[in-house]
Amino acid sequence: MSARLHPGHGLPAEFRRVARSEVGRAVDLLTDPSLPRGKVLHETRKRLKKVRAALALVRSADEDFYKRENARYRDMARAIAGAREASALIETLDRFERDFPDPTSGDALGPLRRILTARRDAALAEDTALDEAIANAVRDCGEGLDRLDAFRPGGSVEHDAAIPAEGAAATVKKARKAIASAAQGGHAEDFHDLRKAVKRHWTQLEHIGDLWPGAVAPRRRALKDLGELLGELNDIAVMRERLRAMVATDETGAAIALMRKLMARKEKSLRRRSLDRATRLFAMRPKAVRKAIDAAWRAAADRPAPARDARRALALAG
Repeated sequence: MSARLHPGHGLPAEFRRVARSEVGRAVDLLTDPSLPRGKVLHETRKRLKKVRAALALVRSADEDFYKRENARYRDMARAIAGAREASALIETLDRFERDFPDPTSGDALGPLRRILTARRDAALAEDTALDEAIANAVRDCGEGLDRLDAFRPGGSVEHDAAIPAEGAAATVKKARKAIASAAQGGHAEDFHDLRKAVKRHWTQLEHIGDLWPGAVAPRRRALKDLGELLGELNDIAVMRERLRAMVATDETGAAIALMRKLMARKEKSLRRRSLDRATRLFAMRPKAVRKAIDAAWRAAADRPAPARDARRALALAG
């Protein structure tokens, strides 16, 4: 199922089609007992982020709808975040052992790994709290699917064109603001905001496709690479908070101190590389983005959609 919005089908129907597909995939994941829980939570959270990116793209069409539905999927993702975070901390340890084989050789980080592994296993266990969070997520996804029918803003092609143009420009504006803040203050929150904007822009480019004023495929690849750098920075920030909450003992003290030293060493390089790439990627001003996408949507609305996409849109638009 294509995630691309085709102007020839009208924005409301196209948005509902794309959103239904992502929410439906989240439900499939959450209700599949054959999948490992860690994978279910990780993949579900990615789907929910994609739903929120699509919502942000059409925000200006219905502000109340956006606020209500964005809160739904945001809260849903938060409810299942704890277990996923516990798994991500182990993945962070794995990465540091690969990147710094000499200082982490032997059992240098072993005491820390054993604590984090026990925490992850407890979080992913068959417990009532996680079962309830998953059941609630399935229920909320069902309600969200029902609420998609409420998104039916009427308007002309010109009205439709202005909506994704505004949504894409707003995401670029958020990214540029985060870049400026991160360059000036260097706070973890600023880099986290930049990561969210980069991921949202990456997803929205999948929706608007060639309407973007430039080559989309290489831009998405560059955004994915940037997102991975920012993801490593986010992992360091999460690990730092976890270590801060730990009480160092004779067994864990050396491992915690080593991890802090290695994180500080890597963080500096990641921040510099992330800011350099982000500054180049988001050089275009939001106003220019808005104008270009608006014009491209209007032009594309006059062209017939591919037959395959047309059949699917008619079947799923509702």
